[in-house]
Amino acid sequence: MALCWRGEVRKLEVYEDTPILMLTHERTTSFTIEQIMPVNTVIPRPLTSFTLKSTLLAEATGVSLNALISMESRALAPNQKLNVLVAEDNVVNRMVIEGLLGKLNITPQFAENGKEAVEYFMTTKTLYDVILMDCEMPELDGYGAAMKIREVERNKALTPIPIIALTAHVEAEHRQRVFNCGMNYFLTKPVTRDKLHESLVSVGLLSE
Repeated sequence: MALCWRGEVRKLEVYEDTPILMLTHERTTSFTIEQIMPVNTVIPRPLTSFTLKSTLLAEATGVSLNALISMESRALAPNQKLNVLVAEDNVVNRMVIEGLLGKLNITPQFAENGKEAVEYFMTTKTLYDVILMDCEMPELDGYGAAMKIREVERNKALTPIPIIALTAHVEAEHRQRVFNCGMNYFLTKPVTRDKLHESLVSVGLLSE
């Protein structure tokens, strides 16, 4: 199988940490965890220069895009304020993210767990432009919350909201789980201003 050699390459010490990009016509769910684990990023075919540039930039910044989930453009009008929901149970992390977003002139709404995030999503009068979703939370974790949000969007024929995963885990297995539940981006902790800015640029909400 085409993926087998990637596992063998990963076993070589010199390539242990080298990013491996996989080109495919298939969805990521077509592969097993064992097949996908050696791969850092999956790129859908046909390959475009924009996709390649975005992927290489993501590898360099720690912001990974699930390119197999199509998103409609959410371009904002000039000077329009972003409506951001942050789901994060840790008080210190909330303070850090609030400070970083504040430097980008963004005042977010916070949910302390996945259940609360889903409730805010379903009841807010103003649609969120993006959701920053911590993966490990009480009551309902980020994976479950993302799945519920995607289900509501499908049932109501809503345009999918970009969901950016916040996680300290960098393993391919974890990244695959993030993408399988419907989240679009993989933002590694600790979150920095540059990483956060790049993720918002990637979803088309901020300019370069």
